[in-house]
Amino acid sequence: MAVYIDLAVSLKDKISKDGPISVYDFMQYAMQTNELGYYSSSDNIIGKNGDFITAPEVSQLFGELVGLWCLNLWQLSGSPKKFQLVELGPGNGTMMKDLLRATKHVPDFHKAAKICLVEINRDFIERQRDQIQHHSIEWFNKYEDVPEEFSIIVANEFFDVLPINQYTKRGDKWYVNMIDLHGDKQHLFIDQFEASQNIKEFLAVKYASLPNDSIVEVQDEANLIMSKIATNIVTRGGAALVIDYGYVESRHRSFVSTLQAVKNHKYSPIFEEIGLSDITSHINFTSLYDVAKLYQANVYGPINQSQFLSNMHIDLRKNMLTLQATAEQKREIISGYNRLMSADQMGNLFKVLAITSSCFEPWDVGF
Repeated sequence: MAVYIDLAVSLKDKISKDGPISVYDFMQYAMQTNELGYYSSSDNIIGKNGDFITAPEVSQLFGELVGLWCLNLWQLSGSPKKFQLVELGPGNGTMMKDLLRATKHVPDFHKAAKICLVEINRDFIERQRDQIQHHSIEWFNKYEDVPEEFSIIVANEFFDVLPINQYTKRGDKWYVNMIDLHGDKQHLFIDQFEASQNIKEFLAVKYASLPNDSIVEVQDEANLIMSKIATNIVTRGGAALVIDYGYVESRHRSFVSTLQAVKNHKYSPIFEEIGLSDITSHINFTSLYDVAKLYQANVYGPINQSQFLSNMHIDLRKNMLTLQATAEQKREIISGYNRLMSADQMGNLFKVLAITSSCFEPWDVGF
């Protein structure tokens, strides 16, 4: 419990001395603080015995189909003799391992690929090194450090952990949500303070019709990273595939807080175990789409994960696997398939967005 106590106490001390901090700063503090933040210090956080499970850990089908997507985009782009195969937030390295296994029948693809992994967790890096053997790998702390070259980029559950800002509408005014400390100096809570003039003007125009107590989340860091990805792809060539849980603003958008903490596969209060729980938010795919288009990229989607995997012929691959499987393996394959595809599990909540340098027909890129 030492990590939790140190980080929580230091955060309360900081607020006590300097005043409230934004939701953005809170998320960054809880998740990325050197040696103490959840993603920089935690090790066994992904998988059945961790805090949450990602699609690559659910089923090999996921990583294999992402691999076929990357191979297809490489071929559609003229099969360049050198390119960067980039993964943002590779976790245990499971998806990259499955991706490479699914594409090993095309040795020129492997020969051309320089694997670049964006990762800040030392334990994850060691796991990735073990998982991804017989390949040269280079690690980077952030995407901005990755060289600007022709790249095929995959990001599964990467953007949701990036810090956001929250704004609340009360009457005809907009307020910024801040993390504050109660008078007892022991308990954190979310308070509202009047937003800056430029923010108020922007929100008043864009979200004029929202009812009272609506919360708008602005993902500044995600948008910045998407702008850099789109710029690199447009100027240097390549493609990117983003898969995450989130929403499209024009469809079924409830303007409420999506800030959440997960510990041991269960939701928990966001201030309960700072540094020991995964704090994320739902991704605004409309915003990512708009940013990529602003930088002149070709954009496909977003579509539901189930639709994307179906377009990538997940049923065919599932049937091939079950033909050679034992009874127990069949149960595992079908269970994983159902979790990836079912509307009440990952199938509809997770969205998929692709951006490319060249213009393709949607069906050529899985859309």
